Amino acid sequence: MSKKQIQKQNPRKSPDSNSSVGINKWLLIGGILFITFLCYSSSLDNAFTNWDDDHYVTDNPQLHKPIADCINYFFSNYYFNNYHPLTMIVYTMEYHLSELNPTIYHWMNLLLHLLNTALVFYFIFMLSGKKTNVAAIVALLFGIHPMHVESVAWVAELKDVLYTSFFLSGLIVYLYYLNEKKNIKMQLFLFTFTLFILSGLSKVAAITFPFALLTIDFYTRRKFTSKVWMEKIPFFIVSIIFGYLTFKAQEHNAIAPFEQYSIIERFALSSYAMIDYIVRLFLPFNLSALHPYPHNINGHLPTIYFITPFMALIIFGLVFYSLKSTRLIAFGFLFFIGNIFLVLQFLSVGLAITSERYSYVPYIGLFFIIAMGFNNIYHTKNLKLIPYKSLSSILLIVFLLMFSYLTYARCEVWKNNEVMWTDVIEKYPNDHLAYDNRGVYYRSIKRNDLALLDYNKVVQINPKYALGFNNRGNIYFDSNQDDLALADYNQSLKLDSTTANIFTNRALIYARKKEYDKAEKDFEKALKINPEYKEAYMNRGIYWDMVNQNDKAYADFTKYLSIKPKDDGIYNSRGVTLQKLSKFKESIDDFTKAIELNPNVSAYWYNRCLSEGKLGEKDKAEKDAMQAQKLGFKVDFNFLKSYGIVN
Repeated sequence: MSKKQIQKQNPRKSPDSNSSVGINKWLLIGGILFITFLCYSSSLDNAFTNWDDDHYVTDNPQLHKPIADCINYFFSNYYFNNYHPLTMIVYTMEYHLSELNPTIYHWMNLLLHLLNTALVFYFIFMLSGKKTNVAAIVALLFGIHPMHVESVAWVAELKDVLYTSFFLSGLIVYLYYLNEKKNIKMQLFLFTFTLFILSGLSKVAAITFPFALLTIDFYTRRKFTSKVWMEKIPFFIVSIIFGYLTFKAQEHNAIAPFEQYSIIERFALSSYAMIDYIVRLFLPFNLSALHPYPHNINGHLPTIYFITPFMALIIFGLVFYSLKSTRLIAFGFLFFIGNIFLVLQFLSVGLAITSERYSYVPYIGLFFIIAMGFNNIYHTKNLKLIPYKSLSSILLIVFLLMFSYLTYARCEVWKNNEVMWTDVIEKYPNDHLAYDNRGVYYRSIKRNDLALLDYNKVVQINPKYALGFNNRGNIYFDSNQDDLALADYNQSLKLDSTTANIFTNRALIYARKKEYDKAEKDFEKALKINPEYKEAYMNRGIYWDMVNQNDKAYADFTKYLSIKPKDDGIYNSRGVTLQKLSKFKESIDDFTKAIELNPNVSAYWYNRCLSEGKLGEKDKAEKDAMQAQKLGFKVDFNFLKSYGIVN
């Protein structure tokens, strides 16, 4: 037998390959997904929060519309300062499946995260030259890292896990494209491009996709010919389009004025953010739903912010130096920095200097460096490195156990508004937004005493925050302290005269003080600012009903129900208005709808009884009166008989 034949019969194996690699791969993926699921399982019992979940789901009037109408609307309009129609369509599907059952929304986020974890495994498996252990380490780190909890346990971050599923799928198909010779190369290219577009329609963060492709070209030692650059042009064009759409959606709301910070301060903030993300990869402590911008000291940022640019330069220098021996570190770092660069706050976007969700995709690059480094040490034959095998394994296990525990615990923090905002306050006791949002929650559960304490703290910390005064005014309104409420609403409008709900709230005070002209003007201002502000229609309808302008009350209730068609209370209110207009048959339809939505409210049955009696349907009226009484309504049957409503 020739030497060549012997080599064919005994092919050389890579250090981590074996005859059962296929089976091992699927067993590993299954084990990783199981561990990841356990770490996130507690999130399935979490409630919605008032941190954007209200805008996207619980108070989103669009979700009530037919699915076809929603699809048309979300593709044709910006929503909540963003353009991400696919994400909004998924919310629509979830709503039509379960309405406002938070469990369904949390399941969707977790299932997408599990899918992404599997995709990370396969992406790294291909990128690393089919190194199963490297893919397993990266996927497990991705699946259980505490910095990723925000992307999964927060309903409002569906966009994060959704865009990532298309993003990673596109990278995997691109690797197939690079390895394909001729047969289906064009089809793979078009499929990659399609997945990129779907990712961009889910979240604008996908605009970094073409840069990610270039980093793969760099790592796989693909020559940067004109052909390579030309094939990226369609991707960059689409990125520019998505970027422009997002800029137009956010320019008046989410992007802070450039003059707010000097150029030097912006470099300092960006450097600090980059260092912070890298540190938290290894030490994910002091996590918070909100990491606010620092308070100036004597008119300047704290000293640490001016130190971090030098730290950043050192890191860049070390990465560049590493190119002498390997492309691994440069690739991993470039993948990280390329995918996180746009949120490093050189342009101040949002309310936070760093946000844990922004690490979701970028960390894959750093995880890859760690996993490949571990693989190299574990399989080394260098006598100087062999003693570090055991140490590297122990450190990896310790970090994985620590991350698993911290992730499970972090999911508990997202349990509800009180727990989440209290956690933020513990980390940042001088952040007014945390107190404000916790106050909103306390008011929603009728704990106005606690809400008032939080709102007092809000206006103390930030006396220029308009909503703080508005929200404290609501507490005074609830306790009939109208003068105090009016003073707070006036102060709120002095600070911000562009918010519809503040005008609506002041209108209610004027109505209660019987200053009707002022009330009507404020309602009109509110609806001029936001013609779709449903609470303005509801409250103005109640106002018109109070002053016996029943036709106007009916019109406003009808407009409100066109925006929120499943409000049983307003169906009942419109039914009462129809009774006043002697439209008893129509009122029965509204009371019936209210009962269908909430059959446990005795007043709905009693009001329908009155209309049925007026139409001579005494058997039905008596039956409804009995049901109202059964539910606790004090029915005066002598009164009903005296008016001939029941027998």
